[in-house]
Amino acid sequence: MRVDWEHRHSLSNELNKRITRFVRKHIKDFDAVIIEDYGKGVINKELLEELTPLARKYKKIINVDPKEEHFQYYSNVTSITPNRKELENAVRNLKIKDMTNTFKVNTDKLFTNKDIDLAAGQVLKYLGLDSILVTLGEQGMKLFEKGGRVEHIPTVAQEVFDVSGAGDTVISTFTLGLCAGASRSEAAHIANYAAGIVVGKVGTAATDRIELLERLG
Repeated sequence: MRVDWEHRHSLSNELNKRITRFVRKHIKDFDAVIIEDYGKGVINKELLEELTPLARKYKKIINVDPKEEHFQYYSNVTSITPNRKELENAVRNLKIKDMTNTFKVNTDKLFTNKDIDLAAGQVLKYLGLDSILVTLGEQGMKLFEKGGRVEHIPTVAQEVFDVSGAGDTVISTFTLGLCAGASRSEAAHIANYAAGIVVGKVGTAATDRIELLERLG
């Protein structure tokens, strides 16, 4: 078992180095870095400790589609895009792992808008983020920005057949909007429309510029 753990650790270190070298080499050509954390081991604390300062140094956006047990890794990224369940589980994990006694959320059950607002606001402050975009299914999205601004964005989905890939669509479109010069609010609204298109398709689907422009009117 020890040999197996050491082998995995060695592979993880080597993969971290390869990813970091690649990003360091090309960072000036990027507008943004998107971290898709599926909790399979590729995204880890050590990797983000390399990538986040690198992106910040070159003033690049670094956005994360998070895994709830890894929220403590995401300090000082630009934005994260959890759904309600991921935010709820993240609160539970952060409460357990907070050694500074600065994470002030008393409940990890996000039943009401007030619960969501408190949790997202505390995560935003605790991790030092610019914003959090929380996806809420049929209730749309909520954008929380540094400085205290909160905006509810109602859903625009006409029919929902399959939510597979919706989270990927949200973070990619939100990030693309920011890269193109949109405000966080504008980028979130565009992402909301893109997600509304994708959930109306069967299977893991995508949208494109033409389809999105037609929906935006």
